[in-house]
Amino acid sequence: MFHLVFFGAWTALNRGAAIFIEPFDPSLFILAMFASVDAIFLSTFILINQNAWRPRTRPGQTLICGSVC
Repeated sequence: MFHLVFFGAWTALNRGAAIFIEPFDPSLFILAMFASVDAIFLSTFILINQNAWRPRTRPGQTLICGSVC
C-alpha cells in the first residue's frame, strides 16, 4: 500500500497536480530508478523467504513425492 501511495504522489506532483510545487522529475527518470532498486530488494527478500520455506532433506534422502520438490 505504501508503494502505491508513494509512486502515485510522486507521479501526481511531477505532472502538475499541485500548483505550489514545481515538478522536480518531469521525465520520471528518478522514479524509475527508485522503482528498479525497490524491485531488486523485494525480489531478493522473496527469494530468501522461498528458500527458507523449502523442505530440508539430507543428501540421498528423498521426499514422499519421489524427488526433492
